[in-house]
Amino acid sequence: MLFDLILGKTSTYTGLSKKRVRQLNHALYASVHEEEEKLPAHRFYDAESSDGAQRSTKLLRYEFEREQVYLGEVLDNKAQGHGVFHFKDCQFGGLWENGMETVGCYLWPSGVQYYGLWEKGYRHGNGVEKHQTYVYKGEWVKGAKQGYGVASSQSGCKYEGTWYNNLHDGYGLEVYKDGGFYSGQFNHGIRDGHGIRIFNPTRRLRDAFIHLKDTVPADSTDDVPSEIDLERHINTEMFETSPTEKTEIYRGQWKGDKRHGPGIHRNSQGDIYEGSFKENMRHGYGILRAASGQIVYGKWRKNELIKNTRSFNSSSQKASNAAKESCATAERKSRLALSRALGARRFAQWAVLSQREAYKHFALAEEKRKKYRLRLCVDTTA
Repeated sequence: MLFDLILGKTSTYTGLSKKRVRQLNHALYASVHEEEEKLPAHRFYDAESSDGAQRSTKLLRYEFEREQVYLGEVLDNKAQGHGVFHFKDCQFGGLWENGMETVGCYLWPSGVQYYGLWEKGYRHGNGVEKHQTYVYKGEWVKGAKQGYGVASSQSGCKYEGTWYNNLHDGYGLEVYKDGGFYSGQFNHGIRDGHGIRIFNPTRRLRDAFIHLKDTVPADSTDDVPSEIDLERHINTEMFETSPTEKTEIYRGQWKGDKRHGPGIHRNSQGDIYEGSFKENMRHGYGILRAASGQIVYGKWRKNELIKNTRSFNSSSQKASNAAKESCATAERKSRLALSRALGARRFAQWAVLSQREAYKHFALAEEKRKKYRLRLCVDTTA
């Protein structure tokens, strides 16, 4: 629990009102020393000080309320060392310093688990969160996913890149079950800015990936395109691919998670459209270069061609030029996203190291808890 054992500091996870926190603080200050005197002697056990100082830690049990219990090492009336704290159905076990968590494991009744670093009562630093619907490995800032990180699901979807306030934000790479991916800019969890999208038109699975709500937990890392694979797609001249490749490619501007603005789209038949998009549809002036060699200058509305000149048109040419500029911008942004994705992989590896460290301290905290209970049984039967 994010709780200072003596000062009664809480975070948003406690569910306590500010008034209730003040009441609890007052009760703790007024009764903690008196409570120590009332507790049976078998509830206190001296242990060697971890820093070798003259002061020593004690194995101690604090019961703040019926559902709030700390069991572990205490120094100067604050949690110091290894201990376990229970709050209702939640539990934190790990290493404490000056009454605050530093590294360990937090378990929620919903089954969510966090292994990693803490600072001032928040998940802060590198850590791993195992959720019912996904696994996140990466950076945390004051309790939120922020910085570099990787989220993956067993269904094959994955996001690697930068985060802000628990959402994809900045630059990153999304990989989908059908083998397609999006590499580019994100804003508040959705594709927004410039980027490249490669996908199979018959299997669009991005909706199942948004916010990772429809997936199941996963520990293993899924295969994702390598740096060489991505560079090959990014560097392809005007989407030159083999005729048998049944994929579609869009390079350009995005808004609100949709193709919106100037861009270039090549469908699975080899037709290339250069022009304006609105909410994933051709909308406005553009040029359609069919695989058969035919070139259409025209104006579209909701994917329907409403004005076909079949000859040079200045408005269509301007739209085509804007689309090519947007395509070039998307390629640059895609490269930045790739670099951020590679950085996120490194932070994910560091998060796994923090996870191992947290589990080690969690195991030591459990040993302290078992040691206390064993001595309690010995004393009560003596």
